Amino acid sequence: MQLGVSAAALHQWVHQDQIDRGERPGITTPETAELAKGKKRIRQLETEVEILKTTAKLLGENRPGAVSDG
Repeated sequence: MQLGVSAAALHQWVHQDQIDRGERPGITTPETAELAKGKKRIRQLETEVEILKTTAKLLGENRPGAVSDG
């Protein structure tokens, strides 16, 4: 019976399973998912900070007596 899976893919699955079971050193599947989620959140927060900086700069330029950052 053919599964349509390459030998390389099967090897990677076995390798990752060994890591997940603690038989090999490496980053487990749950750790990988957590890292990806954290990186995504960091990108979102960096975007929000840039939006806030731009907004503050625009609003600050329109306020009389506003002190410039740069």
